[in-house]
Amino acid sequence: MVTHRQLQQPARSALQTWRGALQLLFTRRFGTFWFASLLSSIGTWAQQTAEPWLLLALGASPFLIGLDAFAMNAPTWALTLLGGRLADRRDRRHVIALFQSIQMLCPAIIVVLLLMGKITPWIIIALSVVVGVTDALSMPAFQSIVPTIVPRAQLDRGIALNTAQSGAHERTLEAGIAQFVAHLGACGRRRAVG
Repeated sequence: MVTHRQLQQPARSALQTWRGALQLLFTRRFGTFWFASLLSSIGTWAQQTAEPWLLLALGASPFLIGLDAFAMNAPTWALTLLGGRLADRRDRRHVIALFQSIQMLCPAIIVVLLLMGKITPWIIIALSVVVGVTDALSMPAFQSIVPTIVPRAQLDRGIALNTAQSGAHERTLEAGIAQFVAHLGACGRRRAVG
């Protein structure tokens, strides 16, 4: 027969794990990294969602829309090993900061050119290549930095939280952000035409 105390044990264990994970999020190094990674992921997914809409608004062909998606994702196949070499030989924080800064400039350039009425599908595709290359070169550093910023006793929680954030944005914030960016694209297009 199962006692009341035996039923409470898994709940206490889960509560302690949850509490430990939340404490890890409030540490300076891991918490900052985790939230920055979440924002980066949301931005990337928003860009991947908004760009096809913007290309459609610009009158791009289905081929160019597919080429844009290919341009953003293909560098991962070709350059991830080089990114791993960079992550092994350089300071991972600097690798991440450099490539994330470059990657962040790409959608900013798109917005500025869109508001100026000077955006073209080929500019968007070229900037997608830049995003894809920076993503491929920084991805191994992102994946391997957790053991260097989390105490060994909390490594399992750090890896679990990092894995959780990489999928959380897919179901939450990026759809709203992407719709907002697509709306900006439609407004910019109307402004450029009108």
